[in-house]
Amino acid sequence: MAPAATVVIPTFRRPDSLARALRALARQTDPGLRWDAVVVDNDDPPGAADVFNRVAPDLPVAARLVREKGRGASHARNRGISEVNAPITVFLDDDVVPGPHWLKQLLGPIVSGRCEGVAGRVVLDPGAARPRWFTSSWHDVPFGVFDRGEEECLLGATDYLNTANCAVRTDLLRATGGFDPVLGPRDGVPLLNDDVRLYKELLGLGGRVLYVPEAVVVHELPQSRLKRRYIVRREYFRGRSAWLAERERHAQMRFFGTGAVARKVSDDLRQAWHDRPWGTSTLYRVAADVSYASGYGREALRCLLRSRRVEPSERPLDAQDGKPARP
Repeated sequence: MAPAATVVIPTFRRPDSLARALRALARQTDPGLRWDAVVVDNDDPPGAADVFNRVAPDLPVAARLVREKGRGASHARNRGISEVNAPITVFLDDDVVPGPHWLKQLLGPIVSGRCEGVAGRVVLDPGAARPRWFTSSWHDVPFGVFDRGEEECLLGATDYLNTANCAVRTDLLRATGGFDPVLGPRDGVPLLNDDVRLYKELLGLGGRVLYVPEAVVVHELPQSRLKRRYIVRREYFRGRSAWLAERERHAQMRFFGTGAVARKVSDDLRQAWHDRPWGTSTLYRVAADVSYASGYGREALRCLLRSRRVEPSERPLDAQDGKPARP
């Protein structure tokens, strides 16, 4: 009998984290339906094979490891979708730890027909040491947190679906065409917004996505990420991702959409000027805003250059000598 849900876990060079995620998956309470698991290894062999072979036997359900050669989270998740033989696809990142009732809470609303997708809560590891500036000047920097409060609610058009912890009807997921490989993190390039673009596709197909706070996972918070330099660099890639996620629309806009980001930076700088006294954290917050705008502007500039690049065979012929006219 085919399972009713498949948990897809993409992984890339996080053996300890993957082991923790699989052990937590093994401790799930019975969700009341059949399920299985697929780990999609995005690394070269042997990759995650050792961890999987050591921990997967503890799972109460069938599990298999597949390898995806195309680098990047989008390629790995798309491979996971292709491996699913169940009406519900569940995504779980390899650096989160689900609570014991996570799967049951995540699947319930879809099984009952209340929605086509469920977004669970993602919280940061409460045990990770935080620098003093983290909870003040940097509270809004994305570290994978997804928290919409204590009550269930349908997500709106301006929200998104965090694929570290979600479930979607498989037929609807496949109807979107899957994740955009232009977006999403890949080795050395931490692009984002693959889940943002997918969410918009789901809404366009009439999908309802319900936020369920009880379906909670705890996201790792490595000390390597709690550095201002890391955050400023991440903001640069967040800016690039924001432009790329809506690249078709931005390409048609005046100044390729840079007007909006210029206004955002201007507003942030004006706010920072009023938030006296200035300190190191405020200066880094400004640096992050500028970094975001730089990433956004980079993609807009690339679009501008592509729009002006015309192949010789496409240039109009000179009326006098039949040669391609000079630009």
